[in-house]
Amino acid sequence: MEKDAFEIIDYENENLMYTIKSSSSPDESFKNTGKKEGIISVAFHEMSEIPESLTIKIRKLQEGYYKGQVYKNDAIDGEWTINFNIDSKVANREPYYYLINKNIHIGQVNILMKECTVYPTSGEIKLDLRSNKNYKFIGFVNARLVDDRGLEYKMRGGWGSVDDSEITMICESTYFTQTKTLNFKADGALFIPKKRHVCNSRYKK
Repeated sequence: MEKDAFEIIDYENENLMYTIKSSSSPDESFKNTGKKEGIISVAFHEMSEIPESLTIKIRKLQEGYYKGQVYKNDAIDGEWTINFNIDSKVANREPYYYLINKNIHIGQVNILMKECTVYPTSGEIKLDLRSNKNYKFIGFVNARLVDDRGLEYKMRGGWGSVDDSEITMICESTYFTQTKTLNFKADGALFIPKKRHVCNSRYKK
């Protein structure tokens, strides 16, 4: 989503400064349900206290999809306004911190899973990739958290440092489920070599 098409206003009608830290695309369930589900993670700047309400104004939506093997990106112009109140009892709850510090070895690649922070609205998992000199991490395949009752919590995007040495993954919150244990699961991981040859070809008609 383009930032100039997205605006957040507090209850005093003041524009709030923010950074969109991550966004995720709708999943495969759209084929069956016709509904699109995603998440936008927003970090606010210089907010001294949590406001009583927020208004989100959207002036453009972007639709990304594949048509055959070609990726298309269409823009939908409009004017949408979403108002919602913030429950201070939930907003002011302290997050839960879990120190993990466990290594995941995949072939020649090592991923250090450092910690997990669970907020009432979402969870964050921090990965350290500094030990990988030869490979660049692209992402996990179907990553999720599974609790002791078998409930799954999906990943909803994330962001990384400038040099890709650290990555934060966003997941659905387990804050109110009172789970005793959480297991991280994925069907695979994607990497590419950091050093690779690039071939440029030109032709004339």
